[in-house]
Amino acid sequence: NPIEEARAVAVALCDTVENLIATYIDPREFPPSQDPQIQLADNFAPVAEFPPTPCRRVTGEIPRCLRGGAYIRNGSNPLHPPPAGYNYFDGHGMLHSVKFGDEEEQAPIYCARFTQNNRFVQEQAAGKPLFPYTLGTMSSYAGLARFGLFVMRTALGLINILGGMGTSNAGMAYFDRRILAMSEDDMPYAVSITPAGDLITMGRYSFNNRLFLPMCAHPKIDPISGELFAVSFNPVINPHLRYFWASPDGRKSPDFDVWLPDPCLFHDFAITENYAILPETQLVMKFQDVVLKNKLVIDGDTAKVPRFGVIPRIPTVGSSGIRWIDVPDWTSFHYINAWEEGTDKIVVLSSSITPVEHFFDDFAGLSNRLHEIHLDLRSGRSWKQHVCSAGLDFGQINQKFLGRKNRYVYMCYYGPWPKISGLAKVDLDAPRLPRPCVVGSRRFERGKFCGEPFFVANGEEEDNGYVLSYVHDEKSGVSELLIMDAKSPALDTVASIELPARVPYGFHGIFINSDQIANQ
Repeated sequence: NPIEEARAVAVALCDTVENLIATYIDPREFPPSQDPQIQLADNFAPVAEFPPTPCRRVTGEIPRCLRGGAYIRNGSNPLHPPPAGYNYFDGHGMLHSVKFGDEEEQAPIYCARFTQNNRFVQEQAAGKPLFPYTLGTMSSYAGLARFGLFVMRTALGLINILGGMGTSNAGMAYFDRRILAMSEDDMPYAVSITPAGDLITMGRYSFNNRLFLPMCAHPKIDPISGELFAVSFNPVINPHLRYFWASPDGRKSPDFDVWLPDPCLFHDFAITENYAILPETQLVMKFQDVVLKNKLVIDGDTAKVPRFGVIPRIPTVGSSGIRWIDVPDWTSFHYINAWEEGTDKIVVLSSSITPVEHFFDDFAGLSNRLHEIHLDLRSGRSWKQHVCSAGLDFGQINQKFLGRKNRYVYMCYYGPWPKISGLAKVDLDAPRLPRPCVVGSRRFERGKFCGEPFFVANGEEEDNGYVLSYVHDEKSGVSELLIMDAKSPALDTVASIELPARVPYGFHGIFINSDQIANQ
């Protein structure tokens, strides 16, 4: 077959080029942020898929409000060994789920599956990585060479990029009767959980073919209206951001264009009852710096003044009604919540990240502090209020309060970064510094680390419910799902489920209740 012969020649040519890059251009040593030996050490090491399997060791009683539902957490899990540099954020998306039985005597079901997006399917078939790692390889001349190899493979028809290039390894949401796995380098992917507890990738979710660009990893879903609010992202062509919203059944609005002087990494944002708050951060994408300054394609620009763009939550499309408010010395990856105070003030709840210039190259030196950012819409001024001196991030709230004033936040203690050594419950109505606002705290014993907490409500009171998180013991190698009492000062264990496989450290999770599963 001439076509197959031509393809084989193209594959051999590209493989030869890759071998030359590895031999003569790739660095012999990598900085810690790109060193696979560091980035994939301990419980960051990838795992294989794991079919639905009953969890036979359950301690305590699983709360009734969890029965019939499922906890699903996303994370980074490279399918193949990296050919050169690699960063913690670069791996394929893998979902780890625990599906709870409808009855108390039914064992929970654990399952781990890759999200089979366009990138994963092609690299699985090739038996090797084909797409560049944004943070692991996109720096210096070696990064430029590997990007050239990627362009070469695309031009020769060995890679199809029309179906997306992302990892789907970060965010999770339930919208339009679909479970969505997301990262800001691609569109969302819809996933279904079967009655047996298996996870099936259903395909790209594009709001009935109305979404054409990658979407941020953290869309916001209003708990009352059911509407979704999100931002799509184009790092190459302005407008770099396009804000939109969708009805509960997935009918997408036209885009509201947001023009920026430089493309910046857009991972998360915030909404209130009437506004959307879009951060323009110091994490800037400068493709020329890969060659000119031997830097990552994404880098912290300390000379840039961060700012928040405030627009009506449902703006008039085509209008220029965005209000920019400078927020000096502020960079954050996650926005926990926001609310309005009166008619001309917005409060944004988030954790700062400092120093921003070392965000991707010195994890151990990063500091996270919880703040309220106050935006005065009348004067155009902003000011920050330090809430707690503890190093806290990855905050979650009772989702019934999204966009409204909340009191409680469940957060992570970092240490050593990016490992999470414990969980904290913060009371925003309590006295502030240094730590009296931490009204619940749980530090795990040495060698045990957890993931982001997720709050599941069990009543009308804001903190009446349970906190769920995967916990891994690096000494014993055992992973478990911990269910904790959100009201208790020590976040006491209500139930623990020992899992039949190791769960690597990951990113964001979600709880899907029994009705949502039935309505997929």
